[in-house]
Amino acid sequence: MDRMPKEYKIAVYILFISLIYFMFFSINLFFRFKVVESSLSKTVIILSLTVLLIYLIPSILLLLRKEISRKILIVITTLNMAFDIFIIELMLNFKSFAFFLTNKYKIRAFTPYIVLGIARLTPEKIIAILLIQIPWLIYLNYLLLHKETKEFLISKEYPPVNTQSYTLGVITLLFLSIAIVSIIFGL
Repeated sequence: MDRMPKEYKIAVYILFISLIYFMFFSINLFFRFKVVESSLSKTVIILSLTVLLIYLIPSILLLLRKEISRKILIVITTLNMAFDIFIIELMLNFKSFAFFLTNKYKIRAFTPYIVLGIARLTPEKIIAILLIQIPWLIYLNYLLLHKETKEFLISKEYPPVNTQSYTLGVITLLFLSIAIVSIIFGL
């Protein structure tokens, strides 16, 4: 029996499982660039640590049952979804995007393709990964906006409930999604 709503508990599980996976994902990406001695390896680690901290701090506050963390996470996940949609649009028009980068930043014509090659990604793989991520962000927003989560974070009390089977089902789907992303990414 739990003394918290399933919406809150699942949101915390999704956040922390995703953060742990993101760390493995980032480390793997860093080593892919480091192996070929790319100057982008430092950029990858800085961006990854920034994203990790942006999510980690409010996630810890949510775990500590602070109401402000819920609001911060709603804003962050909404911005993340918008950014993912923007990246999908760029990947759908990757040739034009690569042409723009080469002209704007005076880099070699094949540099954007080489960067994707080093990361062992293609525009299609990036789109697939983001299309798996976006529904989870929508679901996380739903959980954070849910009335039970709001009331629990304000009152810090909840009657005992038995929601382990539902929670286990959602966590199983999350791990299945992570496995699919791992296969696409080649972890």
